[in-house]
Amino acid sequence: MILVMMIFGSAQISLGTNNPSDPNEPNDTRDHATPIQLPFSQENLSISPNGDRDIFSFSLDHFTYIHIKLDAESIGSDLDAVLFVLDQNGEAISSSDDANGADPELTVRLDAGHYYLLIEGFDGISTGSYNINAEKQDLGECVKSDLADQGSASWTLGKVQPGSLIQVILSGPANTDFDLLLIEVLSENPSVEAIVSSSQTSGSDESINYRVKGEKPREFIIQVQSFQGSGTYLLCRSIKGS
Repeated sequence: MILVMMIFGSAQISLGTNNPSDPNEPNDTRDHATPIQLPFSQENLSISPNGDRDIFSFSLDHFTYIHIKLDAESIGSDLDAVLFVLDQNGEAISSSDDANGADPELTVRLDAGHYYLLIEGFDGISTGSYNINAEKQDLGECVKSDLADQGSASWTLGKVQPGSLIQVILSGPANTDFDLLLIEVLSENPSVEAIVSSSQTSGSDESINYRVKGEKPREFIIQVQSFQGSGTYLLCRSIKGS
């Protein structure tokens, strides 16, 4: 076997001969990547022999969040899989290893563009079969609005049933710092509000996943705050039943 070393971002990845039993082979390079459409799901794929890897390509026409899950150990395979998301130049944007036992799983925000999924065995020596599922996350209802520097804006969710999952995604302009808060209006005292969840990174891409507690419907408000900078943001929100 001949092994060639290639660099994808900061990750050094081994390239070896491919597995002819895999219906997608050869797909060891970006030039030979298997094109897919999201959502995408396929079973009984294989990383074999040592050094093999699988690459899939897809395109997005607008920003979204992508969820990718691999099943290997969970289906009795010996494969200790590692998952990479690459940009159009082959640079690693995100990666996952051992998220669920030895199986990778990740959610990543991607802008419009062309991307690759790369799957390989840990250290290039782990082999075995796997299943893959990749899909866009449902962003729910989305609105665009403007926010001034140091300003804030609020959106009322109203009453939400207990056990429901509130998902909020904020995508703000570059070189700004916007924060996202989920606030509960306390039923016993409507004039009092409590922050139940927040996302406050140093950028403007924020997300909240909050499961409503208790036994009675609760009222919530979404608030976007500018810590630094101004501009147009996109806010998406959805409520999923228990």
